[in-house]
Amino acid sequence: MKRRYVVTAAVALTGLVLAGCGSSESDSSGSGSSTATGSTKVTVGVGPGVSSLGVTNDAFAKNGLDIVKSPTTSPAQVTPLLLNGQLDIALGDPVGSIIAISQNVPLVIIAVATSSGTSAANDTTGLLVKDDGAITSAADLNGKKIGVTSIGGSAQMTASATIDKLGGDSKTVDFVEVPAQSMNSEVDKGTVDAVVSQEPTIAQGKSIGLKELFAPAAESTPSSPLIVYVTTQTYLKDHRDVVDSFTKALTESSAALNGNPDLVRSTAKSTYKLTDAQTAAMVLPYFVPTTVSKSKLEDIMDLMIKYGLIKSPVDLDTTIYNAP
Repeated sequence: MKRRYVVTAAVALTGLVLAGCGSSESDSSGSGSSTATGSTKVTVGVGPGVSSLGVTNDAFAKNGLDIVKSPTTSPAQVTPLLLNGQLDIALGDPVGSIIAISQNVPLVIIAVATSSGTSAANDTTGLLVKDDGAITSAADLNGKKIGVTSIGGSAQMTASATIDKLGGDSKTVDFVEVPAQSMNSEVDKGTVDAVVSQEPTIAQGKSIGLKELFAPAAESTPSSPLIVYVTTQTYLKDHRDVVDSFTKALTESSAALNGNPDLVRSTAKSTYKLTDAQTAAMVLPYFVPTTVSKSKLEDIMDLMIKYGLIKSPVDLDTTIYNAP
């Protein structure tokens, strides 16, 4: 068996944390306190992408919140920052968060940032291979080397599930870690046979001769939380009113973003230095209403158990908090 899973708290918030929207360095001191204007400061951990556009909206100020976006550079960095109070809330993915919770890290999922689609046409994840190569089906991935940003995370799990669903055998696949910024070039050079990627890297890859074989998240966990907001149980207990205001504002912001695709594309273009063609081609994230679906997380958790990321289910009643 070549499939390798390394399940540690270091993947508590996997590479999808880096699907947020970057900002300048911020001083997170005073989080949870009132500012001079009477609003409450909330420090939110984000990465360098577009998913955290959800917290860039005047809906938060209207709900009495002063959002301070704090850039994070790695999944391993985020959990300690939440636990020591330097971050109040952070972007993560449900798989990494559930892994951490299974290891007694006191995290709680409070909202959904974006969800997976139902097909490659509306999903932001993709498995890329050479367009002119020999891989044309899931079965062709048997025995091949596939790059993921983090071993034991959601990318590996959803790819494995999709390969098995579409006629391949994920147990024969060798998953290896590849930095997000190197994914397309590693496939192009032949260092790996495929990569599990996300937008806008997919659009960039297609522009240099790669093709999308399938959309792993859409195939294995359709219409499910793809990126979530998490906090600690302590912060939720001490600042429940703040969390409630945050999720209320986030719901308003998500609806506004879904109605303004030009803003999302322009942000992606400037953040990733995309060409006009790449910007037009990328599949946009779907900013969903922020209620966290227990049934959808149960579907994800079933796959986590099947593919060895956790040994037994976690208590989702204490893992999820939905504001009233």
